[in-house]
Amino acid sequence: MRRTRRGSLLVETSVAMVILTVALVAIAQTLGMVAQQRRESERRLWAMQAAANLMEHIAVQPFDQITAESVAELKLPEELQTALPGGSGLFCRTRVVNAPPLPAGRNPPTGGLTR
Repeated sequence: MRRTRRGSLLVETSVAMVILTVALVAIAQTLGMVAQQRRESERRLWAMQAAANLMEHIAVQPFDQITAESVAELKLPEELQTALPGGSGLFCRTRVVNAPPLPAGRNPPTGGLTR
């Protein structure tokens, strides 16, 4: 005895189309997130390179000429000011820490840097 399954091909095709649509939407969202992450990573790299360049510029100056005012005068290159969000200027922040006084004869740590 053979039963005919009328319309079963239409139902199977509809289910397959729904599954395919869901998969394509997930892939498109993933590609969008990957592109955004790549742009953010690229901007972060540019910012790190600019910071390294500025630190090198500061490091070659004589120590007694480095002041908060001279550092505040440093500017990012024009290309980075437009490419980086909020890249219109540099910020110089100082933080005062209430540290206990050092024992007599001890110098503050230099963080591995020597002059």
